[in-house]
Amino acid sequence: MSAVEVRNLVAAYDTAPVLHGVSLTVEPGAVAAVLGPSGSGKSTLLRVLAGLHRPVSGSVTIGDRLVDDAAATFVPPERRGIGLVPQTGALFPHLTVAGNVGFGLRDSGGGASRPDRAARRQRVADLLELTGLAELARRMPHQLSGGQRQRVALARALAPDPHLVLLDEPFTALDAGLRVSLRAEVLRILRAAGATALLVTHDQAEAMSMASTVALIRDGRIEQAGTPVEVYAAPATPWVGTFLGESTLVPATSDGSTATCALGILRHDAAAAGPVRLLVRPEQVALDGSGVTGTVVAVDFQGHDALVTVQVSDIPVRARVPATALPAVGAEVAVAVRGEVRAFA
Repeated sequence: MSAVEVRNLVAAYDTAPVLHGVSLTVEPGAVAAVLGPSGSGKSTLLRVLAGLHRPVSGSVTIGDRLVDDAAATFVPPERRGIGLVPQTGALFPHLTVAGNVGFGLRDSGGGASRPDRAARRQRVADLLELTGLAELARRMPHQLSGGQRQRVALARALAPDPHLVLLDEPFTALDAGLRVSLRAEVLRILRAAGATALLVTHDQAEAMSMASTVALIRDGRIEQAGTPVEVYAAPATPWVGTFLGESTLVPATSDGSTATCALGILRHDAAAAGPVRLLVRPEQVALDGSGVTGTVVAVDFQGHDALVTVQVSDIPVRARVPATALPAVGAEVAVAVRGEVRAFA
């Protein structure tokens, strides 16, 4: 049995459609991600799951319970057994850390009755220990860092042992360095708690590093869902390929196994012959003295390596190179593509 199952979900605001037949499954104990740009419909999907927005059609099942079928069945948000971690944490400013976590132990409709006072205190203590907040139990929210506030919000969401934890862009308000460390910490906590979670985000690195399944949403439709490796290595559409990291789409003509383009003759994974577009990743491009000639037009230094843009004919090709071997802007270099590339007919 799936922890969450969304079937053919259609949603709209007034008469403007937002979701178009979205289907999604999350397995028990998994962390899944819905990844897409602003305006793609991911936040609306989260609101429908939480019971904050009614769909036009389709159904939502959480555990073994139908919670919304857009018709006769509607379980209100507080009875769905869902924990929510919003972007800002949304802690109660008048409650301590322990008070905020304990607030989540009200009857949430998940099936368990409200714990007695002793059990409630123990549950709060266990969650504070799990999230590394035990020494901060008596602090007020304004005395915490951004990362600490988000951990409190996560502990509060986990307190009633929900069927599903919804993470709504939980790291957006944090600086870049803290985002990296906190997402690893949040993943550890979710796994230790055995929680099922759905992360909604526009951040590719966030989704790819945290989730076992990534669903890419665009214009209210799921374009592809799979493991991070699957969606990166074998994108179903050109949009998925270019959205998931740096890449170049190169027009080419295929004979069924190789394609001729401005970068030379490249091996590809499609059986179709005729016009194709080839997806070339920076890690597949070598500037090693062989191949076609191009001119370096940009060098984006990133510390341990750099992203070098080379103009070949009218195509800007990106290559990832070591920081110790950076070509100068304006230099002529040889560009070669290694391995098999993804092709779209």
